[in-house]
Order: sequence, then C-alpha cells, then structure tokens
Amino acid sequence: HLHLHDPQLIQIVGDVQSGGSKALALPSKLTLEHVAVPEAKKPLAFAHVLLSTCNPTDRILVFCASAQTAPRLNSLIAGIGLRSAYITADTGDQQRREILENFTGEGPESLQVLVGTETVGRGLDAVIDAVVNYDCPTGLAAFVHRAGRTARAGRSGR
Repeated sequence: HLHLHDPQLIQIVGDVQSGGSKALALPSKLTLEHVAVPEAKKPLAFAHVLLSTCNPTDRILVFCASAQTAPRLNSLIAGIGLRSAYITADTGDQQRREILENFTGEGPESLQVLVGTETVGRGLDAVIDAVVNYDCPTGLAAFVHRAGRTARAGRSGR
C-alpha cells in the first residue's frame, strides 16, 4: 500500500502539435498518462505504476534527469522483480551495445526495462511498449523525442 492521498491519473490521447517552423507531433496511437505525487512518494508511485500497468512481455524505456538517478532507479526496478539495466553518458561503448542487445533481444533473460538519461534513446532501434518520464524533460522537443520512442509504425504505445 503506497499511502498516496488523492492521486490523480490524467490521460491524453491524440496528436499534440506545436507552432513554429518545425511542428512537433506525437504519434496518434500514443496514450499519455500523468501521475502527480509528492517528491517523497515518487519512487513508490513509480514502482506501483510499473507493477500495475505493464505486462511481463512489455519493453519499457525509463528516462531520468541525471546519471545519479539511473542506478538508483535500476536498483528499485530490480527490487520489484523486473529485469533491468541502465545507460548513462558514462556507460562505455561495449557495455552500451551489450545492454541494448539484451533489451532488444527475445527470450526469458532479455531486459524488460531500460533506464537512462537523454543519451539512452540515441541509436535505439527497438519496439518500445511504454516510455516513462521519471523526471520531466527539459522542454517540449525533449518530451516529444522521448514519447516518440513508442507507438511507431502504426503500433499503439503509452
């Protein structure tokens, strides 16, 4: 039991457009959800969201703001029984390749969750079922880039 008082779940479904010379758009089959909780309850709420909304076969990409947060989240995720790893700017090229192969691979030992900073999305070519922004992105373009990692090629995502 998380002891959350009056949590709110907000869902937005559809395209999001931004004015300017280059429009930013989210995939039409993307479902957005937002959970607002006090900072102190954030890790518990995050664990609850992962356990209650994700299927065992889902591939989940989690974005966080700092290289210090990534290993802590990875430990939390492992503690609730999900197979995970993290990538930050400090991750070496060989280790990064191995983690990405394990995340994109099939089989009972492949990773369910990949945690990282903005660098984790670079060069990632995989089917992602859900993207979680543990920390808010710095702007609309970063949000669209993160969210755009899922719901590709006509697939739905969240």
